[in-house]
Amino acid sequence: MGEQLCRDEGKLYYQQNKENRDPINYNEKIYNYKEMSTVLKELIYSVGQEEHVESFDHGIAFVQTISIEDFDGSNP
Repeated sequence: MGEQLCRDEGKLYYQQNKENRDPINYNEKIYNYKEMSTVLKELIYSVGQEEHVESFDHGIAFVQTISIEDFDGSNP
């Protein structure tokens, strides 16, 4: 039950950030794959483990289940 609550809070946090973007960070550019990977991990981690990243405003969608690792490489 605690895991579901945590996941629901993560989804709510993701939805709020998607709808109420910070205009300063909205135009931020990502110039290399390492930065993009880190940003994706943070986004996916905020939604919850083994969740789908449903869509981005630029039309990109990831439809696979992703196993999340902590930033030190261990599984949570």
